Amino acid sequence: MLVGSWTHSSSKGVESFNVASQFFKKHGAVGASIGSLVGKDNGLYVTNIGFENWTHFGDFDDKISNDEQWVKDMDPYFSETKWETMNFYEPLIHNMESDAGVDVFVDDKLGNLKVSSEGIKKRDYLVLSHFRKQEIPIATVIGGGYSKDDKELASRHSIIFETALNLLKK
Repeated sequence: MLVGSWTHSSSKGVESFNVASQFFKKHGAVGASIGSLVGKDNGLYVTNIGFENWTHFGDFDDKISNDEQWVKDMDPYFSETKWETMNFYEPLIHNMESDAGVDVFVDDKLGNLKVSSEGIKKRDYLVLSHFRKQEIPIATVIGGGYSKDDKELASRHSIIFETALNLLKK
């Protein structure tokens, strides 16, 4: 999943989001959210829009950019909004393959993808190193993975953290 994000200050942040979110839905965004920064009503907002992948983002961008009603309805908000950052072309968040899930493991009873421990390490390294090279912060959680052997399962779940630590040492 890809998330486009922008930070903006506006006296009408929530109102503008409510108008914009109708267009996000109309043109196929996976979802959208708004939040105030630092949990305060300080007029600074972050809006996030979800896309399935880069192709989906491109299709959405083409549609919304050519929607005359979008331009008309959003003009009052755009003209009074100070855009702090706009990150649609350098997304801030990337979903890490099932949240670094280890149910893809060869001996996992539910995953059925037959990936070795070495394959999981390679996947985690590719994802983490990609974002590290671009200096984009990334968060990960463990997920998936099913086994009656708790120690073996814990070992699989630790792969993401070992990989992160090894990257930090470089």
